[in-house]
Amino acid sequence: MIIFLPLAAPSPPIPLDHTAAAPLGGWSWGDGSPAGLLVLYAALILLAYQAPLISHWIDQNSDEDQPKSHQFGTAVRSISGGMAAAYVFLVLIPELKVFDETIQGSYLNAYVLALFGLVLFKGLQHLCLHLVNQRSKVHEEWGFIHAHGMERSLDFKVASGVFCLYASLVILTLPFQFSHLAGPVDRILYLVTFVFHLGLVMLGLYEEDAKAFHRFVPRSVSVFLTVALVLALARVLPPVLVIAFMSLLAGIIMFQVFRTELPAASRSSFSWFVFGSTLFTAVHLITERVGAH
Repeated sequence: MIIFLPLAAPSPPIPLDHTAAAPLGGWSWGDGSPAGLLVLYAALILLAYQAPLISHWIDQNSDEDQPKSHQFGTAVRSISGGMAAAYVFLVLIPELKVFDETIQGSYLNAYVLALFGLVLFKGLQHLCLHLVNQRSKVHEEWGFIHAHGMERSLDFKVASGVFCLYASLVILTLPFQFSHLAGPVDRILYLVTFVFHLGLVMLGLYEEDAKAFHRFVPRSVSVFLTVALVLALARVLPPVLVIAFMSLLAGIIMFQVFRTELPAASRSSFSWFVFGSTLFTAVHLITERVGAH
């Protein structure tokens, strides 16, 4: 599930010849950005190392003998899927327009970058499939066993790498987002939303492959997020570069939401799915009202 709270107002276009000197959105220390960065960074690092315990706790509180709508794990995943669907239609698509207006004059186009991100991610999947098929041919009759293991490993590495990059860009763009949010209420909602969302993504990675998660995810997340935190606090990145990368990831986000994050009917509850989409819609509308005032 990928969730962005809406920007309160579009930012003015940033000319190409001024990007090198412009900090992220022109943010200042008074907008709460440093505190927000540290809170989000600490929460994500903690979640990366505590994901196994959280996943175990969810499993303990999920009784498979009960109806799906009464199972805690099913409810969490269904709410997440509903919020993801609402996010794409209510926030991500409109936010691409803001991204495009922000990078005007830099010879970039947010919509083209988003499409390129989707095609790039799809290409990575086909590359993984090609490598798996090659491995299967090499091992002949036992090839399908080796191919299956290789496919799982490659899929997990791609998903983990995309997650680390995405979480890093959330950190990098937090000052830019904070500079466009109306006030402390919006900023707190922004932090809570991303902690909830990214934590669920990490839980999904752990449930996909616990051993690979222990070997790769906590340390990789720590390295990526630490670099992102330092760059964000240093205020050295031009906004046009950060927003261009966010546009690129928008295509990947859309692809992932509708391919992997909407739970199948057999593993989800429709009532909780509707609740998740309604909850996100309500928060979105309330945030817009607050931002307008």
